Amino acid sequence: MSIQRKAEVGMFLSSRSMSVILCVAVLFVSTVRAPPNVAILSIWCGPIPMALQSPVSNAIFRVVEDLKENTSRHNNNYWTRKTYVGLNGERRCFGQATCNVQPYLWAQDCLECLRVAKVQIILRCQFKISAWVQLQDCYMRFGCETP
Repeated sequence: MSIQRKAEVGMFLSSRSMSVILCVAVLFVSTVRAPPNVAILSIWCGPIPMALQSPVSNAIFRVVEDLKENTSRHNNNYWTRKTYVGLNGERRCFGQATCNVQPYLWAQDCLECLRVAKVQIILRCQFKISAWVQLQDCYMRFGCETP
C-alpha cells in the first residue's frame, strides 16, 4: 500500500472515530439532566378560609392531585375543573399547572416540581379556597367558587 493510501485510510479512520466520539458525547449530554429547580419565586394565598374535610376541601384536593398527575402528560400545561355541592348548590373548583418548556422538563421532573408546589401550597396556604405558587420550573394555581 502506498504512503498516500495509508494516509487517506488513517484520515478516514480518525474522522470516523471522531464522528463516533462526537455522537456518544451528544447522546451523553442530551440525557444528563439536572433536577428541577424548585426555588419559590412567589406565592399567594386567598383570603377565604375553608373547613377541613368539607366538600370544597375535597374538591380542591382532587384538583391539585389531578394537576400534579396529568400536567406532564399534556405538554406541560394542563387545566382541570371539579365540582362540589355547596350551600347554594353545585359549585366549581378549577386549577392550572405548567412546567417549563424551555428548557423542557422531563415528565418525572415536572411531576417532582408540582409535588413540591403542592406541598408549599399546603404548608403556606392552609385551608384557603384559592392559592397559587410560582417555582422556578413550574407553576400551580387553584380556586373555587365560594360555598
